[in-house]
Amino acid sequence: MLPFAYLSLPVCDWQVLKLLERLEAQMIADVKRKIQKEVSLVLAERARDENSTLPTDLWKRMVGRLM
Repeated sequence: MLPFAYLSLPVCDWQVLKLLERLEAQMIADVKRKIQKEVSLVLAERARDENSTLPTDLWKRMVGRLM
């Protein structure tokens, strides 16, 4: 529901106002998407760092047995 002040605006002004509102909503959605992408990249990197403590000597022994 539009406030009463909007009712007195000419049609062109109202259309510009709606375009600006849509642009603002789109910019907010873009920022949210970018933040979510960066958060997922950080979490993936953190998980990769935590899993890097696996012993590497297990697969080295398997390679030696196959040769």
